[in-house]
Amino acid sequence: MPTIKPNLFLTYILPGILVSIALTAVIGLTAANLSGFQIVGPTVPFAYPWRLTEANAMARITAWAGYLLHNLIAWGIIYFARREKPKFDNDLRWFN
Repeated sequence: MPTIKPNLFLTYILPGILVSIALTAVIGLTAANLSGFQIVGPTVPFAYPWRLTEANAMARITAWAGYLLHNLIAWGIIYFARREKPKFDNDLRWFN
């Protein structure tokens, strides 16, 4: 009995497009609510207004901790995926 492969467009691409359209619509409908926030303190040209102009110790610690955590998780996924010795395939697996 042959295995029926799912249509990639109907399974992955169309839902992705629909979710993107829905999220874009939500952002478009609620964007006016963002104008009520006041920018506090000095800002730097070409920088996000909520970014600190002078980084303190806690800002550096949290930035580096997030960077290190992201790298450890990414390398962990690569390690465990390589242990499975996967073959190239069109199917999605846990590490994709």
